[in-house]
Amino acid sequence: MERSGVILAYEYFPEIWLCGREVISINLIVSGKKETDKVIKHLLKIPEVGNVWEYDDEWNLNFVLWVKDQLEVNKIVNKIMNNFDILDMDISTLAAFTGK
Repeated sequence: MERSGVILAYEYFPEIWLCGREVISINLIVSGKKETDKVIKHLLKIPEVGNVWEYDDEWNLNFVLWVKDQLEVNKIVNKIMNNFDILDMDISTLAAFTGK
């Protein structure tokens, strides 16, 4: 069906409760468009980053992390806070470990 053009594309949606990871959403207020672009470029190089959204709002950047533990989150957040002009940050857990 792919060869004939009936199927154009497909995606996968992981079952987050079975993959053994936490899903963390992080909202940022980044100072200025140039700095926001730098942060996005950095985020796209991090294997744990699942999605990146840029907004025209006070919270101008959001990204999702798929991590094993809080230590991974701390490393990523500390690097961002130390290397970029971040005015504020909000962190939320979207899914927690289960079956442990």
